[in-house]
Amino acid sequence: MYQPDHYRVGDVAQMHALMRAKPFAAFVSCGLSGLYATHLPTVLKDEGACGVIECHLARPNPHWKDLAEGKEASMIFQGAEGYITPNWYPSKTLHGKVVPTWNYAVARAYGRPEMMQVKDWLRRHVSELTAQQERNEPQRWMVTDAPASYIDVMLRRILRHGLWLSPSCVSKVCGRS
Repeated sequence: MYQPDHYRVGDVAQMHALMRAKPFAAFVSCGLSGLYATHLPTVLKDEGACGVIECHLARPNPHWKDLAEGKEASMIFQGAEGYITPNWYPSKTLHGKVVPTWNYAVARAYGRPEMMQVKDWLRRHVSELTAQQERNEPQRWMVTDAPASYIDVMLRRILRHGLWLSPSCVSKVCGRS
């Protein structure tokens, strides 16, 4: 949707809040194989100029192969959204000059992806991601609950992916179309 400037929020803390509240993001990049989009669970870290989004891709997913080129990519975090009917506007009965719209909150992050296979990093990342997602469960599952040999096999099936952000490459849109 078109984003008028007056609906943009430039505050990085607000953008980070949305990214942490809704950590399942659409990761989009374009490479030699064309355009790819993969939805990924993420962990946002307060590192670098504006943070880094940590996530992982399954080895069989061809998306990671284009990331090795180091071209810019985007991650899109979807917050609350909803249709706004013209019936809600008092001006409808006055002059009828109303149209429907859509209110939404989205954080878009841009940066250059970094791919690598580092077993210790992957174990830490999967543990942090699990803790983040299990935090509201009455009985939290932890990576250490599974046999270490099984986790080792699973870690060999994924690749590290980090998207380093810069202040000029992040935006949050709160508004309507």
